[in-house]
Amino acid sequence: MKTSDTIEIIDDLLTVLDKDGHGLDCHELISLHAAKEQLRRWQEEYTFDYTDALSAVSEYFVSV
Repeated sequence: MKTSDTIEIIDDLLTVLDKDGHGLDCHELISLHAAKEQLRRWQEEYTFDYTDALSAVSEYFVSV
């Protein structure tokens, strides 16, 4: 399992970054439901703050 990963929204993509800022994975932001499901799946593979990521995704869909 990876450690110290972060989730960021970059160019309408939900992106997993490692501690050095390198992209590890991404998901196109099409719907809130799909983004939440992707975060759940990523929890099995990456270590990140799920609550913060979920909040960022929710705010993204409120603003678009």
